[in-house]
Amino acid sequence: MTILQNLTANTNVFQQLNENFDAVSPAGMYGKRAPATSGLTWGYYGGRGFGNSIADGTVALTSSTTNYVVANRSTGAVSVSTSLTNWNDATNYWRLYLIATGASTITSATDYREFVGVTSITTDNDTTLAADSSVNVPTQHAVKSYVDNLVQGLSWKKAVRAATTANGTLASSFENGDAIDGVTLATGDRILLKDQATTYENGIYTVNASGAPTRATDANTGAELVNATVYVSEGSTLADTQWTCTTNAPITVGSTSLAFAQLSAGGGSGTVTSVDASGGVETASGSPITATGTIRASTLVNAQTGTTYTYVTGDRGKLVTHSNASAIAGTLPQATSTFGSGWFMRVKNKGAGTLTITPTTSTIDGVATLVLTTGQWAVIVSDGTNYQAYVYAPAGGGSLTNWTEAVSTAAPNNVVPAVSFTATNAATNVDAVIAAKGTGSILANVPDSGTPGGNKRGTRAVDFQTERSAAAQVASGTNAVIGGGRNNTSLQNYGTVSGGDGNAANGAGSRSVIGGGGGNTASGSYSTIPGGLNCVASANYTLAYGSTCTASADYSEAGGFTSTADGVGSRAFGQFATARGVRGADAFAPGRRTATGDAQRRSVVLFRTTSDGTTTALTADGSTPSTANQLNLPSALSFKVRGQVIGMRSDGSVSAWDVSFIAKRVGTTTSIVGTPTVTNVGSDGGATGYTLAIAADDTNDVVQINVTGTAGHTVYWLAELTSLEVG
Repeated sequence: MTILQNLTANTNVFQQLNENFDAVSPAGMYGKRAPATSGLTWGYYGGRGFGNSIADGTVALTSSTTNYVVANRSTGAVSVSTSLTNWNDATNYWRLYLIATGASTITSATDYREFVGVTSITTDNDTTLAADSSVNVPTQHAVKSYVDNLVQGLSWKKAVRAATTANGTLASSFENGDAIDGVTLATGDRILLKDQATTYENGIYTVNASGAPTRATDANTGAELVNATVYVSEGSTLADTQWTCTTNAPITVGSTSLAFAQLSAGGGSGTVTSVDASGGVETASGSPITATGTIRASTLVNAQTGTTYTYVTGDRGKLVTHSNASAIAGTLPQATSTFGSGWFMRVKNKGAGTLTITPTTSTIDGVATLVLTTGQWAVIVSDGTNYQAYVYAPAGGGSLTNWTEAVSTAAPNNVVPAVSFTATNAATNVDAVIAAKGTGSILANVPDSGTPGGNKRGTRAVDFQTERSAAAQVASGTNAVIGGGRNNTSLQNYGTVSGGDGNAANGAGSRSVIGGGGGNTASGSYSTIPGGLNCVASANYTLAYGSTCTASADYSEAGGFTSTADGVGSRAFGQFATARGVRGADAFAPGRRTATGDAQRRSVVLFRTTSDGTTTALTADGSTPSTANQLNLPSALSFKVRGQVIGMRSDGSVSAWDVSFIAKRVGTTTSIVGTPTVTNVGSDGGATGYTLAIAADDTNDVVQINVTGTAGHTVYWLAELTSLEVG
């Protein structure tokens, strides 16, 4: 082409630059558009090509991998993939850029746009160019159609010089096995020759087993392929050593004498020259086919006897067998490259040891490993990223010598068949064991994170529950157990729910037990609910049973109906009984008038130790008086109290009293009604001078038992009060 306009000083240089860029813009089609390229976004320029107007555009790249950018030959549309499928499809795509990426940026980009120089080639069956003319042709180059169809879509390795003898005959150095400029020819290869001599015309030739090559013919017309000259862009003067074509590049010949050795064809028709009878293919005759014959599929066996094996690309289509009594580790390379989409193998475990197949980086059926036990086999297929497998596990007693499978369809199993698995060992008595491996669990459902199978179970859990309304209703605690029932949950470590409906051994505690019933919750450590409905054992070492009973303080026990044991070590029985939060209280109620505890009997035991003559209130825990360790009174209740008190000196002297009094609470006021009866029933030794008094503590809303000993003497005090409580 002519030289672009020179840039002249003191003129509008930017205008001249823009005009020059506009003139050469077709050559920049699909070039990198820097303003639109950043991070993992690649921008490109459009133009006119493929009979379409291509607009400027961008493609999104995948991080930390190699991205292949191509253009569709028919539409010109640009696309990107991490797969080589379109990159290697020369029939339908042009290669543009090979781009390597990091986590968030482009690390390198290689330009593969060799097609630009020949995108404007058209075909013309009526045009024949001189064989040896010096090439300097216009932008639209004329090429014979059969050359365009046969040559331009093929794959070629390297350019070589075409040699002739002195008399112009093609040299025999173009026969099978010859090496020309590093290219080794094989029988049936096609080569494009441009001969400097005038004796022989340019043409496409087929390499023979021996002797000179034979001129090829057009597959469509049968005509000899002569004068098959293909040109590069106008004005090329490259030397023959520079003429090297890559896979799927167009064949280009200038005015120098060149030849191209074909490695493989990208399509079209031809004659079979050799089909080897090996690998996954065999011939009907058992020998290679050199002309015509019948081929059929075959499967080769790769027998492995060791404890480790790494599968190779050559295992494609084979049956790989493993035979070893110990555990076998199979390593499968990543599902890319030669193990890419379409690669497959069959594998079978014939040994007594378990075969574990672990893909590198990739997964297999979405998990890290595939485990095959004795007699199991699988077909493993690569999808280009990961592996998929379908596994066959032999049924019945085929490989099992100690079990027998059976099914009963006779009444009463005529509606729902009963399938059995019976131990058939020769011994008279045989234990049947279903044992998990390692820290695995024993389950009645396969976990699926939904209501059919539930969430994953805990380590070494046992879960025989088969019905649930939520995925979390499983034995998810370590060593947790659900014996059956439905909608039960065992979240605690070592927690047990034997059965029932909607029971939960949950909370932060451990080792709780629910025997059955429904809606029960045992959340304290070592708490127990043997059965019942909607009972709660929420503290440690508690026991609840009956209906709607609650044991909410450590060591407490509640039973009957709607009874509450809310004091440490307390008990509540009957109907609507309550310990009122007092430590060690024992409450019983046959029912209620309007509220829990308004018609009940309650007993408390109080104690304290004195060593001087100070008046001291007795309490349920022997410590500072409070609402929770004395006989407390809720609002609007009256108590009739009867009790007994004893004091014993450390030397064994003793004094005791019987007491009787009435107490009540109105609003926030707690008081003693009348005068309490305090009767000393006897004293001995030095236990004299002790006093006992009954008082109302309006601050804590309790009745106090106040005792006074003597200075210098240690006295152990104990009282038991039984209260009739009405409201």
